[in-house]
Amino acid sequence: MQDNNKFRRYFAGCFLIFICAMTVCNISLVKKPAKNFIRAKVTFKQLTNDIAANYVKKLNRKDIFINLNGLFVRKCGKITHNNIVVLNNNMLNDYSKSKKRDTKYSVSSVTKFNEWLKSQNISFVQIVAPYKVTTSKDNLPDGIEDYVNDEVDDFVAELSNNGVRTIDLRQLMSTNIDEVNKYFYRTDHHWNTDAAFLAFQKIMKEINLKAKYTKENVWERNEIKDWFLGSQGKRVGTWFAGTDSLVYYNPRSDREMSCIVPHHKSIFKGDFEKANIRKEYIRKKNYFGYNAYCIYIGGDYPLVHHRNSRATNDKRLLIIKDSFTLPLQAFMSTEFTEIDVIDPRHYRNSSVAEYILWTRPDLVLKVNAPIGLTAKEYNEFGVKDGMNHNKKVLLSNCSIILKANESNYTHKKLPVNLIVGKTYKLDIGSLNLTKGKTDGISLMLFDFKNKKIIRHEILDVEFEKHKDSSSWTFKMPKEMSDYGLLIYSGVYGKTKGIGIEVNDIAVFEEI
Repeated sequence: MQDNNKFRRYFAGCFLIFICAMTVCNISLVKKPAKNFIRAKVTFKQLTNDIAANYVKKLNRKDIFINLNGLFVRKCGKITHNNIVVLNNNMLNDYSKSKKRDTKYSVSSVTKFNEWLKSQNISFVQIVAPYKVTTSKDNLPDGIEDYVNDEVDDFVAELSNNGVRTIDLRQLMSTNIDEVNKYFYRTDHHWNTDAAFLAFQKIMKEINLKAKYTKENVWERNEIKDWFLGSQGKRVGTWFAGTDSLVYYNPRSDREMSCIVPHHKSIFKGDFEKANIRKEYIRKKNYFGYNAYCIYIGGDYPLVHHRNSRATNDKRLLIIKDSFTLPLQAFMSTEFTEIDVIDPRHYRNSSVAEYILWTRPDLVLKVNAPIGLTAKEYNEFGVKDGMNHNKKVLLSNCSIILKANESNYTHKKLPVNLIVGKTYKLDIGSLNLTKGKTDGISLMLFDFKNKKIIRHEILDVEFEKHKDSSSWTFKMPKEMSDYGLLIYSGVYGKTKGIGIEVNDIAVFEEI
């Protein structure tokens, strides 16, 4: 006991020295707010707020402070810190004392959505991802309460009673401590890649579709030791509960596919690795600077398209996602010709229901982590009573030719007048490259008044050759005035030397 107290005094002294050093190194964070206060430009309250904001956003070597603070807390014997709790299996989890949440709204919304999809002859499955607290709660420390599994139990039971098809992956990955140890990152709330692959196998089996890539021997499993610090670990430091290995899979035999991220005006094309894996996360170890969980796809975007003309199933899949879906959607892209992935937290082009009416997927999967099942953003689909697919033709049988030149922004404006607040669909019958080479072409709604891109889409040129037509669905924002609906001869900013011919262009308005 005496040795332990001596260590604590020694550690506290070192910590005070470190605080002083940090204060000197970061004195610049105080200078500007202090000058503004002395010159009476801000109040004392604003002064403290500005200094606090600077320390949160710009603190030099903040990671050292977080690590030392986490070490001190652990040495003091605490299992909770910065809203994080250490579970009985030494894994981290978010710690909240909130009461059990009501599932009535989310159940009602998903049930109504399922019924509407049935009326459109579209299949639907709700996927429930596993949770780090076991269903038996045997890894939950004494005195710590967690109601998430109770909420999910209610949600799944009520959906089942309402006839909604649900796949509860907790039964496969989080019934006991051994499963949680195997399928979760220690320092992150997400499942690991092994779990995502198991989910891929389970889902493909449950939806009863052919699958060539669900066998483990088709893939090469890569593991990089001590490479990843998850979002929970970033809040308490590497010395609080350690770090994680990063795992990613690559197919042993491959085919060409693409992953399109309109939000970043990017198309990634080639084999599975080129399309789906962002290798910048494995080039350099950076615990606090990178979120290496995003090695698949690169992050959470409003809309992502996966295209694979030689996929096992000639079907169109829509996934309504949260962040658990990143590795899963990459695996699914091997088996479906077309996958669109909408993140409802960020997607603003239209309502989910409007998007479905225009694109007509064969199957809709909604994938949620247990913690987000009741969140409002995941349960608003835009379904209205009597909603159906009615459209007004604004433009048809239009063709344009964009000649190759030295501009990086070669484009043409379509002759249509669009109304604010309305949803539209742009159809393209055929697309031919007349000169140069490009993986994709850009479609864009542009605000000329503010010189700003409002909506953006990319079509995979090679993939579109295999289709009768291509389309883009978008919604006009209410504040727009001077706009243009543009077609580029390549990916935005990369049109130099590229010529294209676009035929059978049509624009429809939802009525």
